[in-house]
Amino acid sequence: MKDHKDKELEKLVNKLMQHETLKTPSQDFTDNVIRHIKTLEDKKATAYKPLIPKPIWALLAACFVGIFLFLVFGTPSQESTWMPAMNTDVLYDNQLTKALSGVKFSSITMYAFVFFALMLGIQIPLLKRYYEKGL
Repeated sequence: MKDHKDKELEKLVNKLMQHETLKTPSQDFTDNVIRHIKTLEDKKATAYKPLIPKPIWALLAACFVGIFLFLVFGTPSQESTWMPAMNTDVLYDNQLTKALSGVKFSSITMYAFVFFALMLGIQIPLLKRYYEKGL
């Protein structure tokens, strides 16, 4: 029974195929495909451009160094009038600092945090360089 259905299906397909003509591509099909491939090759990947350029980073670093040097080596004869007026007890006398004053970390935990920070500081530039080369 299955063979009979297959033969009928094959006859039907043959009958339909007799009425169809063989389709051929246009004369410039190959040229169109090659032109399309060349345009895809010509497209360049967008180059990485940082949000903050290097001269701005250098300017910020110079400002921070300048402020630090001024604070360290500034004229000691200047006396600030606003610093004694500020109430800094709020920063040191609050419930959060009192609650955290009893927390002690073991030396192993501190070593783990330092090691983690060190590895993170090493890994970020390495991964950045890896992905820049890959793109």
